[in-house]
Amino acid sequence: MEHDYITTKKELPEGVYYPKFLQDEIFLSASAKQQYIYLLEKTLKEERSDELGRLYTEISIEDQAFHLSKSIATIKRGLLDMEMMNLIERKRQGVGKVNRIYVLV
Repeated sequence: MEHDYITTKKELPEGVYYPKFLQDEIFLSASAKQQYIYLLEKTLKEERSDELGRLYTEISIEDQAFHLSKSIATIKRGLLDMEMMNLIERKRQGVGKVNRIYVLV
């Protein structure tokens, strides 16, 4: 399945809490799905956009673990799994800075 960036001009239906395509992602763990939904909602709420109009969020692994009540290892594994399935894209911002996370839909 092909996914695309969320942009400032892309309209999403009201109340998107659990994208239907996640039901088909049988190789994604339940905690990774929960993490994806958390990142999606955070991205939509913050409305930060880059120079191309793509929405993103910035949150540390530790903060994700805290907010989702998961271990750091679980969060890292979820991020890797989501990246491999093209559900997110991470851009490094430099030493000591959190990554920019683009949630793809």
